[in-house]
Amino acid sequence: MLTAFNKPEFPAAEMFLQVVGNLLVKNCRNKSADIAIRTVCLEYLGLITSRLRSSMIWSVEDSKERMDLVVRTIKYEENVQEDGTSLWPSVSDVDISDMTFSEKQMELERALLDYIIVNKDITVEYAVKFYCCVWYKEILEDLQELEARYAESKRENLSEKEHRKNESRFLKKVKRAQAQKIFLIDLLNKKKDRQRRYEKAKRFGNSMLESDVAWCIKYLAAKREFTHSFDSFLKQIVNGITNETTVSLRTKAMRCLTQIIESDQSVLLMPEVSSAAHNRMTDSNAAVREATVEMIGKFVVANYDAIPTYYPLLAERLMDTGVAVRKRVIRIMREICEKYPNFEQIPNMLSQIVKRVQDEDGVKKLVLETFQSLWFQPLSERNTPALLKKVVVMTKVVQICAEEMRLEALETLFHSLLKQGDKSVLSASRQIIDMFMDNVLTLENVMATENGVSANASTEDLSGAEVHKSNQERLLACLNTLTLFSKVRPELLVRHAETLQPYLSMSATQKSEVLVLNEVIGMLERVVPLMSHPSDAFLTTQDQTLANLTANAIGVTTTTVSISCISAIWHRFGRPPVPAIATLFKNYLGFLVRVKNALKTNTSCQLDGPKILRIQRFLCGVGTMARYFDFDSIIDDPEFETKIFPAKLVRPDLSLNTAEVAVHEDEEKPRRIRDNVFNVLFFFSSSTVPTMRFKAFVALGHLCARYPEYFMCRDVKNMYHVLLSSEDPNFTEMRLQALQNLEEFLKSEELKLIKGDQNFGKGKEQENLKEMDQAGSGLGSTIIQIYWQAVLQGYFSSNNAIRCHSAQVASLTYTQGLVTPGTSIATLIAMTTDPLTIVRNRVEAMLKDIDAKYSGMIQSTAAQGVRKAYQLQVQIRGGVSGDNEKVIRGIRACDSSPCGTSNVRIDPSTSLPRYSNDGQAVLSGLYQRLRTNRQQRRSFLTTVLRLFSEDSREKLRLNEWIFVADNIAMFPYQVMDEPLYVIHTIDSIVSLSGQSLLVQCKAHLRARQPYYTSQQQSQQEKNQVPDDDDLLFEPEPLYNRFPEEKGPLYDLMDNSQACFILLYLKNFLMKLYGFTEAKVQEYSPSESAKVYEKALSSRKNIQMFNPLAALDGSRRRDGQGALEHMANDRQSIQSHFNLATKICNFRKMLLSLDRLDNDDDSEGEFGSISREQRDDDNADCCIDPTDSVTDVDS
Repeated sequence: MLTAFNKPEFPAAEMFLQVVGNLLVKNCRNKSADIAIRTVCLEYLGLITSRLRSSMIWSVEDSKERMDLVVRTIKYEENVQEDGTSLWPSVSDVDISDMTFSEKQMELERALLDYIIVNKDITVEYAVKFYCCVWYKEILEDLQELEARYAESKRENLSEKEHRKNESRFLKKVKRAQAQKIFLIDLLNKKKDRQRRYEKAKRFGNSMLESDVAWCIKYLAAKREFTHSFDSFLKQIVNGITNETTVSLRTKAMRCLTQIIESDQSVLLMPEVSSAAHNRMTDSNAAVREATVEMIGKFVVANYDAIPTYYPLLAERLMDTGVAVRKRVIRIMREICEKYPNFEQIPNMLSQIVKRVQDEDGVKKLVLETFQSLWFQPLSERNTPALLKKVVVMTKVVQICAEEMRLEALETLFHSLLKQGDKSVLSASRQIIDMFMDNVLTLENVMATENGVSANASTEDLSGAEVHKSNQERLLACLNTLTLFSKVRPELLVRHAETLQPYLSMSATQKSEVLVLNEVIGMLERVVPLMSHPSDAFLTTQDQTLANLTANAIGVTTTTVSISCISAIWHRFGRPPVPAIATLFKNYLGFLVRVKNALKTNTSCQLDGPKILRIQRFLCGVGTMARYFDFDSIIDDPEFETKIFPAKLVRPDLSLNTAEVAVHEDEEKPRRIRDNVFNVLFFFSSSTVPTMRFKAFVALGHLCARYPEYFMCRDVKNMYHVLLSSEDPNFTEMRLQALQNLEEFLKSEELKLIKGDQNFGKGKEQENLKEMDQAGSGLGSTIIQIYWQAVLQGYFSSNNAIRCHSAQVASLTYTQGLVTPGTSIATLIAMTTDPLTIVRNRVEAMLKDIDAKYSGMIQSTAAQGVRKAYQLQVQIRGGVSGDNEKVIRGIRACDSSPCGTSNVRIDPSTSLPRYSNDGQAVLSGLYQRLRTNRQQRRSFLTTVLRLFSEDSREKLRLNEWIFVADNIAMFPYQVMDEPLYVIHTIDSIVSLSGQSLLVQCKAHLRARQPYYTSQQQSQQEKNQVPDDDDLLFEPEPLYNRFPEEKGPLYDLMDNSQACFILLYLKNFLMKLYGFTEAKVQEYSPSESAKVYEKALSSRKNIQMFNPLAALDGSRRRDGQGALEHMANDRQSIQSHFNLATKICNFRKMLLSLDRLDNDDDSEGEFGSISREQRDDDNADCCIDPTDSVTDVDS
């Protein structure tokens, strides 16, 4: 039908499409119909509506002109003579001014029929008759409407003249209609005329072009019902987007709308359509969000003016939790960059895409393809403007990444693209680097000119300063980009090394200039060693210039990079024989030794400010130099050694065993200078001047990174352990530096391993693999194990930097395989709950790797990890807020909400998102590791839920129960078995624990007291069963049986809170996933996996999990003076009676659960609890036995 629609030979297709469209709408609205049928109906409705809209796209404004043109063409063709000439010279000369509108319309109808009958097919007769009947019917409908309007006008209170005018107009229109009716009847009856027109058309061709025929069909159908059905069809599709609860229907409706917008983009500008699209951008289902993003993407790619409006929405979707959504956004952004390269937001767009390079593999691959397509395709050397445009965009992207501290992601991108060695990528990289070097030189010249001008400029002229600052930022961005290339492919910059050398002589006084200098030094460090045959003059100049920079550097970073650069070049070429920095080292060390000796001799000696600054600078320099140079083999100056060093040097006490010493240290190798450097640095590390102590400690870290055996020194070990465990805020900076020193050591060890792997091929026949492995990692493993537990324990801190660096040390340790996971996994699990995203991501990657290597190890310590996570959150939030008794929740706002909202609504009373779709469990990462294996998943859930059990060996407090329940409630369950298994286990635990609590209560009660005479008592015993529970568990009899010491009963009721939290959790899960009580009751864990290992069909967006009563009771009990109040209150009679009431209500609750199990009551357990609670306004029977009245919101 869609194929035949608007084809002249099949006029009935339009009528059938109208019928089918109405049936499809009816089926879509039928909620009782099968979802599959409704989905298919929606799909077909979308096809019909899209086709209908595309056929409606013709200009109404020029329809009169188009009609006149077609009629002139028809007239011209009809009057063609035998010799091929016509009565008029051209079509435009045809005069139709005397034709009325109805005559023109009849001309179109006749020409359309002529076009059809040329086919001479059996279906032609039916088509002709159908057209005539349809047009005849339209005339009759017009006449009826005309008569109705005329009859209405006759009833109006008009003058006689007006009535005559109306009558005259009415008669004229009737006359024209009658003429049209006669015309149509003649078309059908006069077959001879049709035959004559057919023969003429065969001889001279048709009088209408195909395009005119298509326009004519649409024009003549403009008044019909089907043409006006678009709005009703579109309304049904929009309704499917906004109001349908089934994901598949919403997704299909959005894809239908996409088809329609492809036909006519203006549809998206309709208010109701635009509103529906914006709302579905934050749909709870990723498939719906993806379909919405795809629709908006097609719209903006086709409409440049719409990009600024929709770009922020698309950029927000880059943080979507759905992988398919993120990939779709990246594709759309790439299309925008390719189609509109001058769009001003392209640098921001690309910087947003760069962030996803560390995403999962599918997204990362798409990011790499995007940048390879946009940046790393070689261009023609003559196409300088395009190359310059590319470099400008790259510069801006690097600037944005630098401002947002994302250069690491950009480096990862470059590494992934350039390390593949693709020839086209390398060719494009050479072009980019050459252009960047030209750009750097140009900016240098411009800035030099600006400096000359600014010297004579007015101080009030700020515009020049702003331009100069902008150029400096661009220069730094260019150098940052070149630095990235030098880190990944330094050989590409070899021919530019001599161009970079003059920058070492620049006078760096401002911060931006220092940054430029540091970038240049870093590039030279990587590039110069790759030069094949540099001249001696070049190397000597380089050596001396860098030594001067080191001596005059005003920043630690410049000192470090300069020394590192000298080391790389000197160790590669060995020229000059003695580096210039050796002289500097002797001066620095000599000064420090003299100061050290003076301080030892005179302990009361006071150092002035300038001298302290000088000592700090020398300490930093000596430590860095000792790290990069072995001065014992470089310096051959007996006079220096005699002058500086004591006659008898006591070597540091290293705790290495004989085997390790033999492997890692050559006893014959001189180490006199090195040991003296260590003694000097350690001495100043114990200084009472904080700044001097810190600088010396930093320098000691550099020395230990090169010579890790100093980590074995007893004094160093003691210092590090004290710092890593210190909670003194005055030593926070030193504690951080201790972690950074360990990081430097691990990075140094990693570089040694990489270098060893690169050199493995050289002489591998002579090497023993086992010995090589021991030599590479034995000492590192020995050292890190000394500090490993201190690092893990020190991680539990409220200081973000300490946690971040502790996680980095753990990551480097595991990457190098220096320790086995073992008992550390529980702490790593706790790290996954860290508020810092960078820590979470790093540790989750570690756990993923551990799980792959050691299957089942994570699951075995998962419960311990849950408890460690709670301890971490207490430490973090208690340290931040200063309130260690604050309720710790196990829920956090999503990094990006599953429904995609960037402005998640937070409840100020709980600091949690208001709705479940905006929150996630802090232990989600752990559960995602375990949920793929059914056995591991169930074992973990059982172990965690057993923490609520009465017979649990680990006794938790209320706050920790709430934390654990939060996580169980918000775990990212995927299949039905997961929440159903949790609910099933909860029922089992509540039943057993509840009965155990009641038995213990009865055990604490006193024996029955005789309230009757002996004879009455004897009669009572005959008529009543002793200790009937139904009679015992009423408030007054129970109160009468209370013992003198009621503390154990209060404690038992405190433990009953676990049952109520579990029941609240069960009720929440049933609401969240839409389970009925019947569904819960029919579940059996012993069923085969295929029964319940089905994807959860829906997850509702309900109020966030929040056991209000438990939280309220916790706050009351942990408030100021709560314990004192509770102790006093437990002595009152009212409190004792309330306790009796709560015990009774607790038993009623357990009995109601048993009845629900038997009756399959679909109302849910917690409904019964609510009813029992409403029966007694004087007790909440669950939380706080010290409060006389508590209102529980169930």
